[in-house]
Amino acid sequence: MTAIETSKVLEEVTHERSRQDEEYGAEHDDQHNALEWLGLIAHYAGAAFISGMRDGIAFQKMSRAGLIRVAAIAVAAVESIDRSHGEA
Repeated sequence: MTAIETSKVLEEVTHERSRQDEEYGAEHDDQHNALEWLGLIAHYAGAAFISGMRDGIAFQKMSRAGLIRVAAIAVAAVESIDRSHGEA
C-alpha cells in the first residue's frame, strides 16, 4: 500500500469518525468504559466479517464499510480514554 492509499483510507476513517461524533458526541462516548468499547469494536468487526464471507462485490463493499466503521469506533475509544486520563 502506498502512502497515498493509506492517506485515503485514513481520510475515510476521519470522515466516519466525524459523522459518529455529530450523532453521539463526546459526552455519550465518555459513558463507555474500555470493556464496553472493546465489545462495540468486536460487534462491528464481527458484522464486517460476516458481510465479507458472502460472495459478490456488494458484500465486499459492505465489509469494507464495516471496517471503516470499526476503525472510527477504535479512534472514538482512544479519544474517550485519553479524555478520562486528562490526555486530550
